[in-house]
Amino acid sequence: MYNKNPSLPELRQARLLHNNSLLSLQNVCGTALGGKRRKNQKTGERAVIVFVKNKISESMMEGQAVPKLLRGTNSKILTDVIELQGVETQYGQAPFFSYDGMSQGTITAFCISYGNFYASTCAHCMKGLDLDPFEASDMQLYHPEMERYLTVGSSAFAIKAPGRGLQGHYGFSDAGLFTIEDHELLARCKKGKAIKCWNNPRTNSSVYAKTANGLLEGTIEFVEAQYGNIFTDIIIRINKSGTFVGDSGVLWRTNNGLGVAIHALGSTETNGEGSKMSFGMFANRIALEMNATFIDI
Repeated sequence: MYNKNPSLPELRQARLLHNNSLLSLQNVCGTALGGKRRKNQKTGERAVIVFVKNKISESMMEGQAVPKLLRGTNSKILTDVIELQGVETQYGQAPFFSYDGMSQGTITAFCISYGNFYASTCAHCMKGLDLDPFEASDMQLYHPEMERYLTVGSSAFAIKAPGRGLQGHYGFSDAGLFTIEDHELLARCKKGKAIKCWNNPRTNSSVYAKTANGLLEGTIEFVEAQYGNIFTDIIIRINKSGTFVGDSGVLWRTNNGLGVAIHALGSTETNGEGSKMSFGMFANRIALEMNATFIDI
């Protein structure tokens, strides 16, 4: 018999016991914790999620099939197999966001840190001409009325790491700050309102994000995901259209405005479709790491 609704600690323990053996299977590329689906419909059950490069019938797996149940400390835990062909950073051409001389990214938010105002985006969108996010680079914002980019400051701080995979400090970090020296923007920042962040986002919660391609809506599908050597706080399944190149840095929020996660990676899709899964960092964790308070202006 299996436990249909194990607690998060029970899921963690089951994965800890079996993660090495799961990742050793030929077709497996990662694991996570979240809700189970059957025929793409949620069942209300919780499971250890196993990501595979391609779904293959069990009869062809020759001892490499993912087990349907895992032994936990007190009960058996369900697994769910999800096809995930790859993930990719989503920076590049975008009609309105930041530019470091090489690529564009989305402004997560403006923020205040140590008494000064900054703009925040992914560290990989702040590399500049020398391709080094840890060296200062001129940063520009697109001016829609002038239809061109204007230099507003320079990169000041970046954090980029694959993640620890530890409870409370799980996922990757890919974020940074650049200075705001434009008087108009500074005036708006001074009138800004602090964005509160959700300390402990839960699966099945609805979220939204504003992108260059319009409003996105999604659901928190998985937490504490490992894909290859990357650890991810959260994966959001996107309804209908997905994320595209240029969306790196976008802030996912709850319907009442709480900051949830910062998008940095998208699932690889075919036929030019947008990414249907958003891999993100908890906004609250990143704000603490940058000693920053996000603000709406």
